[in-house]
Amino acid sequence: MKRVGDWELALYNYVVSVDGEPFEYGELDCVMFAAGAVDAMTGEDPVANHRNSYKNEIGASKLLHKLADGTVEGLLDLHLPTIPIGFARRGDLALFEGSVGIVMGGFAIFIGELEPEEPPEEPDEDAPVPIRVPVEPEEPVIPALVRKPRELWEKAWAVG
Repeated sequence: MKRVGDWELALYNYVVSVDGEPFEYGELDCVMFAAGAVDAMTGEDPVANHRNSYKNEIGASKLLHKLADGTVEGLLDLHLPTIPIGFARRGDLALFEGSVGIVMGGFAIFIGELEPEEPPEEPDEDAPVPIRVPVEPEEPVIPALVRKPRELWEKAWAVG
């Protein structure tokens, strides 16, 4: 597996195309996210035969047990060479808390969610204590690419 000549642009375009898309097992979970990056950089989709073959966590677990030792780490160990975390470069893959992400330099990006931010409330000591009333359910989380710094990674793999 070798990176194509314009792999940096291809990686950038891929990351932009999935930013803000919701997490979905079998389509855009951590393995499919990383495999999409590998495909963009090399032209080879390492999970082409497994895309959309599962729709939930149980299905993902069954596939990981079928293909490897039941972990994302074990699956990557079968297909890519492990490298020291300090040697990981843009486009390589990194592991954080059981999820795989794409190295972008001193950080890696992972499929995740951000909680909507609420403005901080200024306490008013003279204000009466508010009466609690039922409120609408919280806003859903926002799909996002989450950055994790290199010092938090557990392992890294070379791509191409």
